[in-house]
Amino acid sequence: MTDDEYINEFSLQLFDFYRIWTIKEAYVKAIGTGIAAIDLCQVCVELPLPESSSRVRVNGEFVQLNFITGTLGDNNYVYAVATTCDVKCAVKVVDIVELCS
Repeated sequence: MTDDEYINEFSLQLFDFYRIWTIKEAYVKAIGTGIAAIDLCQVCVELPLPESSSRVRVNGEFVQLNFITGTLGDNNYVYAVATTCDVKCAVKVVDIVELCS
């Protein structure tokens, strides 16, 4: 394996780590317990990771939440939102000046 291949492979692994982490974080926020109150090893994101939504199991059971995922800023930022609605949505980046006006 060349160093370029290694870097590319590692970058994909790191990207998937961030995607999995944000989905787990969205789950914890949705149930309102806080990250210290839950064993994140019991929260499993179904693989392979699809492009725009994910399913999560807790203690082997699928949770009744939909997880909307995506990237922003030329794929430099990863987001995940947990919802009870079955919706398709788009994320709009808003400048703070635009938000406050």
